[in-house]
Amino acid sequence: MPRRAVAAAATESSRGDPTRQRLLEAGLRLFGKHGFDGVSTRELAKAAGVNLAAIPYHFGGKEGVYLAVVDQLASTVEKPLSAMVAEIEAAFDRARGRAEIEALLARLIGTLARILLGSDQQALRIRFMMREQLQPTAAFERLYARFIEHVHRCLTRLVARLLDADPETPQAILRAHALFGQILAFAMAQATIRRRMGWKGEYSAAQIDEIVGIIVEMTLASLRSGPRAAASSSRNPS
Repeated sequence: MPRRAVAAAATESSRGDPTRQRLLEAGLRLFGKHGFDGVSTRELAKAAGVNLAAIPYHFGGKEGVYLAVVDQLASTVEKPLSAMVAEIEAAFDRARGRAEIEALLARLIGTLARILLGSDQQALRIRFMMREQLQPTAAFERLYARFIEHVHRCLTRLVARLLDADPETPQAILRAHALFGQILAFAMAQATIRRRMGWKGEYSAAQIDEIVGIIVEMTLASLRSGPRAAASSSRNPS
């Protein structure tokens, strides 16, 4: 992306401007659905209900809107997750028995689920992040560095401890990723689970609690019955 767009996104001073916010909201919807190349500046302006000139004025161009959407998304998710990861890592170092590690893992699963499943607005953020997973742009590195890597490593560390494995082995990393995927399934396939369960609208707090309980139960059962040693030979060090 052009350097001028990065600078425009980074130095934007009118953070509370309603026109700017409408463009960010439209960008989250449209970029998440169509990707960066699939959205024109004219479509962005129309969806936001603003003049076309507002895009270069506030962001320097379409690239600036995209990067600002990424930064806003990361800030929204990063703050609660970073605090939780820090607490869990501190408790991890003090934990003695398996039950304490299982409790920490259950706590992290619950936090992730409540953040990712909490609202339809969050579903838009998930769709945007999933597109970056499937078709990564340079913006993926921002998302990865700001919260994805920290959460993934924390999950892996907990899983590895329960498997009595090194957290850098394929066994630990892949199991942690599979666990992450269980939560994302309830975010990405909401239409199916709502139809099957007869749920209407956004997930309620009670429904999220039920989802968390099932994921925790399945995860701990798998880790209790899974292999206790990890082979590292299959991991690609790159």
